[in-house]
Amino acid sequence: MKPACPLATVLYRFDDAARFPIFESHTTAKGQVAVQTERDDAGSFLRIAYQWKEDDADEVTIVLALPIVAVDGRPRQLLLDVLGEADGSHLHLEYTDGRGGQLVLPMGNVDFKGWRTLRINVSKFVSPLQFHRLRITSDRSTSTVQIGLRALTLTGSVRVVPAGIA
Repeated sequence: MKPACPLATVLYRFDDAARFPIFESHTTAKGQVAVQTERDDAGSFLRIAYQWKEDDADEVTIVLALPIVAVDGRPRQLLLDVLGEADGSHLHLEYTDGRGGQLVLPMGNVDFKGWRTLRINVSKFVSPLQFHRLRITSDRSTSTVQIGLRALTLTGSVRVVPAGIA
């Protein structure tokens, strides 16, 4: 899948399930969360699936650990390619900004079916940015959580820098 902008940096290609484990200490799901690599005509992507258990709370949070990546420069938009099943899940990206603040960025709701690119304006963010986790929250209005992820891309004039924002 090509980036939507000529000045785009792919931060993560979600093409290998082993690189993106479930962060169990932050995940509230009572059962096993399935994370696997799948392929379609556009290439590999990560599928995250969860079947609600009887003893789950009214809201379940699934947290995907991201390999730490830091970027510096003038970011414009953060793009996340998502395969939705219209399950109503909410996606949030956890990151640290140049001031050292631990922040949560709401990426959007998965109220659609098929592939869609979620876009967030990040031009006011203080660089460098360091990404940590992707959080998926869902409530009992659905019996399953199913999300596909292909890539997280940052547009604008940015460069990857050593991780470790103080």
